Amino acid sequence: MHNNIKVNILKKIISLTALNLILTTIIMGQTNKFPATGNAGIGTLTPLTALEINAAGTTVGGSSQLVALLRNTNYNSTHSSGETRLGFGFANHYGAAISAQKETVNTTGFRFYTEYGYNTPLLALSINALGNIGIGNSAPPGKLSVSSNTAAANGFSEITIDNLGAGNFNGSSIRNIYTQSSPSPLNPRLAFLVQNTGTNTYANLIERMTILGNGNVLIGKSTQANSTYMLDVNGIIRSNQVVVNTNGADYVFDQSYKLATLSQVEDFINSNHHLPEIASAEEMQKNGVSLGENQILLLKKIEELTLYLIDQHKKQLAQQELIDQQAKLLNEQQAVLKDMQAAIGKLKNHQ
Repeated sequence: MHNNIKVNILKKIISLTALNLILTTIIMGQTNKFPATGNAGIGTLTPLTALEINAAGTTVGGSSQLVALLRNTNYNSTHSSGETRLGFGFANHYGAAISAQKETVNTTGFRFYTEYGYNTPLLALSINALGNIGIGNSAPPGKLSVSSNTAAANGFSEITIDNLGAGNFNGSSIRNIYTQSSPSPLNPRLAFLVQNTGTNTYANLIERMTILGNGNVLIGKSTQANSTYMLDVNGIIRSNQVVVNTNGADYVFDQSYKLATLSQVEDFINSNHHLPEIASAEEMQKNGVSLGENQILLLKKIEELTLYLIDQHKKQLAQQELIDQQAKLLNEQQAVLKDMQAAIGKLKNHQ
């Protein structure tokens, strides 16, 4: 009987020892910590934050160095759309988020949301599967696309270039401005704004140059009354050289050209107080002057003036020739008269 008791005690000792070894092995090999309260750790027993993951990166499929993987089981590999969103918040605010956005069955992009209004996500930035970046839009067509977050009929999207200093705005801006008068379509224009000299606030940006939707370029103004001008400048232009395409006015020298007489030109000037075909001062002040057309007209007047001068020169030559002939005849007559006077003198002496 005593032997049986000893055997049973020995069995219990062996069992407890084995259990202790097993528990020790499990505890010593444990690397995760999920307490009822406090920090949780994956791969660490001493997490420093609410959740800490400490693991060596591994390769899954074509992705290497993965430490964690977040999946949304509402979608599977056959879905061509869907998202997995990771939210960020404070208290009961949780509008800000990062979203993996499924674009097709085999392509996925990213979207970044801010909270603009109570738990109202606002798309701030997106990166599609091709790597195109969209600011304010979810489908960027180019490598960088900037859109306005407002759906108003009149608004703009903008890129600012700024040298921040002491909280002030010191820079410039490029805006895509659009206006709409229902039911007309949008009227976009690309505007370049520069800060007014001596100011340091965003409100002092001034539209310096604008490209309209029809391709017209405006400098020093944002609208134009006459859309026929592809370059419309409100100010003085200085240039080393301006080349204007013209057809010239060589036709003035054609034999068939009918040159107005100077008397006709004089009558026109007396009646209209400006040259024929040349705009009046009043018209120039109202409509401006076309450099190309005006150059041709001025050249035409110069060529007509040249023809008048040539005609006057011919008349002068003819008159000079006549004068020379008359002078020669006069000299001959004077010589004859002198000879006659001499002969008369001799006759008187003989008497």
